[in-house]
Amino acid sequence: MNNVSVFDEVARILASPMPRRQALRRVIGGLAGAALATAAWPGNARADNDKTCSTDGDCKKNESCCNGTCCPPGKDCCGNKVCCPHGQCKQGKCPGVPSPS
Repeated sequence: MNNVSVFDEVARILASPMPRRQALRRVIGGLAGAALATAAWPGNARADNDKTCSTDGDCKKNESCCNGTCCPPGKDCCGNKVCCPHGQCKQGKCPGVPSPS
């Protein structure tokens, strides 16, 4: 859930016809739930494509480091942070895969 949707949800709860005490409980409950989820699963709060590495040891098992990004098994490093299906890399480019910006 991103920050905009959290703000929208809080605003919706506060705008609905309910006692302030109940609205406050819901808002605090939501924030407490988010805090507990972050504490319980700290490594899961990132997107898969945000994995950064400097060596293969920084990646998950069977992944390889490709100029700062982790390539999953079955894909080869092709150019600048591009993981291409095995054997598909042509002159540093992967057909059908846009280069990262």
